[in-house]
Amino acid sequence: MKRFWSVTDCKHITAEFVEEGIPLASIREVQGWEVRLDEAKRTTAAYYEQLIEGGREPQRWDIIFTRNATVGEAALVPDNAPTFAMGQDVCLLKRQDRNYSAQFMLRQLKSTVIERQLNAIMIGSTFKRINVEEIRNMIVCMPPVVEQHQISEALASQVGNFDELLDEAAAASCLLQERRTALISAAVTGKIDVRSKVESPEPALA
Repeated sequence: MKRFWSVTDCKHITAEFVEEGIPLASIREVQGWEVRLDEAKRTTAAYYEQLIEGGREPQRWDIIFTRNATVGEAALVPDNAPTFAMGQDVCLLKRQDRNYSAQFMLRQLKSTVIERQLNAIMIGSTFKRINVEEIRNMIVCMPPVVEQHQISEALASQVGNFDELLDEAAAASCLLQERRTALISAAVTGKIDVRSKVESPEPALA
């Protein structure tokens, strides 16, 4: 990893939280494909300046990677991300060559290949964590830049099809659940009679 991407740990300071301020990206904010800051905790401008010291300011196509508690979650910093800083338990991955595909790297970080490496080097029994230097030493695949983008685009197309199928299955499941709930409610309130109306036939005479 460290030959192609820099890995910088978050600042280990406890920031002040405020209602209106600059959002912080911690574990909860990097559960999907992109960093989501809608419900993020916020801090003051003064603490923000401390948190981004030493090249820690997240920028477009950087990756936020979790290394404590929930290890191995990762998300891209999107185009439309507001100004924000890293919170606790995460680190910042930056491309050493701006031509590298951030999407290609993110798909690797979410793969079983990386998952197996993480499982081998995580420490802690109940509270899992991984050191920054171990993240830097993770083995990643780095084909030529053109191939990185081609692979990423091909995967995005395939995953998009799978996502559509998953969405359809989820919608069908929700509809069935609603119908089941409505049927149970109708039966309980007596709106429908669920008793069997089939009577046993009289035995035939010999």
